[in-house]
Amino acid sequence: MTAPVALLGAHGFLGSAISLCLREADVEHVDVPSPRVVTPARDWETLLASASRHDRHVRRLSSQLTGCRTVINAAGIASATERASDELYGANSLLPLIVARACDLAGIQRLVHISSAAVQGRRTMLDQAQHATPLSPYAASKALGERAVLSVNGSVQVVVYRPTSVHGFDRSMTRRFSRLARSPLSSVAGAGSDPTPQVLVENVADAICFVAMQASRPPPVVLHPWEGWTTSSILELFGRGRQPHRLPQALARGLIGAGRIAGRMTPRVSANVRRVELLWMGQRQDAGWLPGQGWAPPIGLEGWRRLAGQERATASREAR
Repeated sequence: MTAPVALLGAHGFLGSAISLCLREADVEHVDVPSPRVVTPARDWETLLASASRHDRHVRRLSSQLTGCRTVINAAGIASATERASDELYGANSLLPLIVARACDLAGIQRLVHISSAAVQGRRTMLDQAQHATPLSPYAASKALGERAVLSVNGSVQVVVYRPTSVHGFDRSMTRRFSRLARSPLSSVAGAGSDPTPQVLVENVADAICFVAMQASRPPPVVLHPWEGWTTSSILELFGRGRQPHRLPQALARGLIGAGRIAGRMTPRVSANVRRVELLWMGQRQDAGWLPGQGWAPPIGLEGWRRLAGQERATASREAR
């Protein structure tokens, strides 16, 4: 019998999709609760010092993981506008280090840790480099978590998975995006032909399961592939064909620059300015490792249309 997959964070937005994907693929798996930890650490040295006081969590989690072959860590706080807090860094930085050490102690063969492409900030092209230029406390906590899991030099094979902007039914980010696409504020910079890294949660879950079960060795960082959307086409889909306004590139850059200045002291403003920047200008990304392994998104245009229709129907019911 194949050793089961252990899944942490199975009841979250992405974790629940991963759990469903494993069930549909008839992969034996166990949901393992993750310890709740906090830390004052905002840098590497302080994080290591903080981790030394959590050996009991490492030992307890290791005993829960014993007998598994692969671990998927989908636990954490997934809020791009979150303020820096001990809870945020505990969930996204300290917990990954505890999980990685527990995996090494339990003899786990592969750990797939879910991070975020936000760690690379406004890099011209997203890629699989171990390079981070975070623009928000959320992204900084995720970048520190990546460094934490990749620092474990034992026998466990660590893979960091970076989803981009993940959409799914009833997710607040998707609901806001759908409302915007139907509103007069729907807009893009220039022609709207720039690629934008928008992805479906079901496709992300399928890719993570693929990485977890893949026989060949993945690279240390795996980026979720582009799903084909441009800044204009994704708005037209959610706006039911409504054409977004096209702003001059120079005007868009000027407004974003002003927003960056305003957001220097307020993480929530900074995160929202970054969302507008992605909305207007998109972001290119490298093809990455997955397409070369034969993986392709299982859900295409029809799934996206279904999601857009569900969001419109929900908004219509709420308006009554």
